[in-house]
Amino acid sequence: MKEYDVMIKETLQRKVTVEAKLRYEAEQMVTDAWNHQDYVLGAEDFTEVSFDTVEERECSMPKEKIKVLLVRPNAYPEKVSIGTELEDLQKAVGGYIEVTYPFSEEVGLVMNEEGKLNGLSLNRALRSEDGDVYDVIAGDFLVVGLTDENFGSLTPEQMDKFEAMFHQPEMFAKMGRSVMAIPLTDDQVEQPSDSSVQEEVKTVPLNWEFGEETVSLNVADYAYGGGLYIGITSYGEDGPEPFADMTVNLPAYTLKPNEAFISDDMSRDLLNFIQENKLGEILSFEGKSGYGSYKAVAFDMEKLKEFDPKGVSKFMKDHGMPEKTEPAKKKNKDMER
Repeated sequence: MKEYDVMIKETLQRKVTVEAKLRYEAEQMVTDAWNHQDYVLGAEDFTEVSFDTVEERECSMPKEKIKVLLVRPNAYPEKVSIGTELEDLQKAVGGYIEVTYPFSEEVGLVMNEEGKLNGLSLNRALRSEDGDVYDVIAGDFLVVGLTDENFGSLTPEQMDKFEAMFHQPEMFAKMGRSVMAIPLTDDQVEQPSDSSVQEEVKTVPLNWEFGEETVSLNVADYAYGGGLYIGITSYGEDGPEPFADMTVNLPAYTLKPNEAFISDDMSRDLLNFIQENKLGEILSFEGKSGYGSYKAVAFDMEKLKEFDPKGVSKFMKDHGMPEKTEPAKKKNKDMER
């Protein structure tokens, strides 16, 4: 499927009669009269219409989402929906990905390729059929289904089986040449945010071609290039769900830390959303990649912080950006005495 920009051109024409000595004088008289709106052409002056295609492009297809299991250190597994693009998987595990297939089922484990090298927290043990630990995964990892060509959603049965397999977080102790995996007690496990915290998430309406969504924003950086990433989460009857990526990663361009290119999937709606919520300034230049053109935006990090305080603070710290601090209150002189 493609998109086409078609130019509609209507021609209005009227013949008027004036008296003049020379041709150019007659034309000047009619020009002046038209400029003074003595001649206003309307439907009765219509003569023809033409339709010309001025541009064509491939339609941007919505990103495919798959339902998988996200396993973090010191936490219970989470059922999540993520995209299948390489960037989506890298963002989920925090770096370059490595995939292993340790089970007979049609599933894979997607993990950080450099997790151990970078000193990420040890997460879960992998065991042989005899129950012996033969490896330990470092950092966040995903349990994903497999299709003929790509990763896919886990079936309900697979989701339940691997949630149970990786349910209890583990700590590890070295015993000679072997490693012992010790399950954490429930009070040692990091608990998900409670409902009272969830209610404090700032949400705003986002209007797009299929209606209105109640959304919030989350901020991070891209694993490749470290540029600003902004994701959109929708809040519906079933709770929060990943909705779309506001930004796109074009590492060939050098931008300021608070600048990013806007995703082409629904760029008009996203740019309107940015302006309506005063999230930043739309810049005059665009990024190019393949057949796509992407508008650049300089984001107001303090505005983004209203949606994701932790994510923005971490991003600003990692990129050496100063954060605004509340001015110290002046002491009352009477109190000092």
